[in-house]
Amino acid sequence: MKILGQWLNDGIAILLTAIIAVAPIATKAVDCGDTVTLAEVLDQNLNCATNPAVTIVGPGSLDMNGFSVSCGGSGVGIRIEGIAASVTGGALQDGVITNCGAGMVVLGEFHSIFGVNITDNMNLGLVIPGDNNSLLHSVIMSNANVGVVVIGSNNTISSNEIGQNESEGIRLEGIANGSVVLLNHIYSSSFSGIVVNSSDNLIAQNFIEHNGPGGAGIDMPALGQSGNTIVGNLAENNLDYDLQDLNSAPCLNTWVGNMFDTSNGACVDP
Repeated sequence: MKILGQWLNDGIAILLTAIIAVAPIATKAVDCGDTVTLAEVLDQNLNCATNPAVTIVGPGSLDMNGFSVSCGGSGVGIRIEGIAASVTGGALQDGVITNCGAGMVVLGEFHSIFGVNITDNMNLGLVIPGDNNSLLHSVIMSNANVGVVVIGSNNTISSNEIGQNESEGIRLEGIANGSVVLLNHIYSSSFSGIVVNSSDNLIAQNFIEHNGPGGAGIDMPALGQSGNTIVGNLAENNLDYDLQDLNSAPCLNTWVGNMFDTSNGACVDP
């Protein structure tokens, strides 16, 4: 019986050792410095010294799940690369990117950002050098420079709250042709609400208020832009002008059906 008992004890010990050896070590789904290539869900707040804090390579995706990514005041919060990546704020659209140099940089194309809060970053909120990307139902708030800078072509900025940024709310750079800026609430920028430096864009049905001083609610500098359609926007209580087009005739952009109190430029709809 002693021999049998010893054999059982030895067998149990061997089994326990094997279980311990193969038991997974608990890890966080996403941590600072990670590159996400699959579908991942954030399960902790990240305060990162890495630059960028997190990289997402399409078709990878990140559900922020209501957690935050911060950077100690410098660097990029989330960098998106490749094709068809996505970032969502979570079921309550309350994921936050904050206290970075730039909250998010979007390279590549066909990416989607939905329900993300990009707030209180030390320079730019969101920069989009890539093409064919979308920013939807997000909050871009209280960043120390421009809220959203669009550099690439055919990007969509729709149904967002963009407010209290310390330069412009949205800036379409000179090569950002084919952008759609639709149904956004843009307010209390320190300069203009929307600056249109490029051609062939649609600026429609936005509510633009209390921007300035300097610039206008919707501001088109004299850069020879053409083919822009500015239609159905409500612009009011902007400190200098609600609408401004500094290009001289002939008018190569269409301003029609907008509601506003003040304007500057012969090409703005009467």
